[in-house]
Amino acid sequence: MTRTLLAAATAGLLAASCTGAKPTGQGSTPPGAGGSAATASSPAGTPQPLPPPHSVPGPIHVSGGGYRFFAASGRVRLGVPYRFTLSTHCGLGSLVDFDGSFWDVAGDGGPNPPPGFGNPSDQGAMTLTSVDQAVYRSSQGVAATFVRHGRSKVSLLCA
Repeated sequence: MTRTLLAAATAGLLAASCTGAKPTGQGSTPPGAGGSAATASSPAGTPQPLPPPHSVPGPIHVSGGGYRFFAASGRVRLGVPYRFTLSTHCGLGSLVDFDGSFWDVAGDGGPNPPPGFGNPSDQGAMTLTSVDQAVYRSSQGVAATFVRHGRSKVSLLCA
C-alpha cells in the first residue's frame, strides 16, 4: 500500500516537474543528427499501451531546492511505438520516464514546447530506437529525439 501511494505521488510530481535547465536557443542541432531536435515525419505503426509501472521510492528532497526522482516506467520492446503523454509545459526538458529510465531531449528542450507540440502536455507516441535512444512523435507528427539519462534524476519543480 505504501509503495503504491509513493508511486502515485511520484507520478503526480513527475507530471508537474521540469529539469530547470536553462534554454540555449530553440532549434539546436542534436549531436550526430542532421536537423533540429524536433522534425516532422510519418508514424511507424499503431502505438501500443505502455507496460505497467514499477513501485519506486518517492521523490527525495536534495540541496538546492530540487528533488531526486526515480524512474517507475516498465520496460518496452525495441522498435515498438507506445502511447505516451509528454509533459511539455516547461519545454521538452521535463522529466521523461520511459523504459525504466529518465530521458533527456537531444538538443535544446527550451522553456516552452516547440511548434507541433501540445501545451501543457502532448498525447503522442514514444519508440525505443536503440538501447540509449528513443524518438517521441507528437500528436501533430513532429519528432523529438531523446537520450537515456538513468534510473534517477535530480530536478526542480515546474512552476
